[in-house]
Amino acid sequence: MSNLEFGIYVRSELRRRGLQQKNLAQAIGCTDAYLSQVLNGEREGFELKSKIKKYLLSELDDPQEEKVVKSDAD
Repeated sequence: MSNLEFGIYVRSELRRRGLQQKNLAQAIGCTDAYLSQVLNGEREGFELKSKIKKYLLSELDDPQEEKVVKSDAD
């Protein structure tokens, strides 16, 4: 996946989840400007990409989400 494709993917995931880029930047501990540069393919940001992937995966396994599902089933 190219840097630009990665940025497109991340932005689509943020939209799908109802999040903004600044929310992601705050969650992973970087500035919105630096995140934007990485997502636009202007900077490599290998470490940041790793944090983004972990964040997106952890959002899928959010324990609070499971609690909501379990409480609905009761």
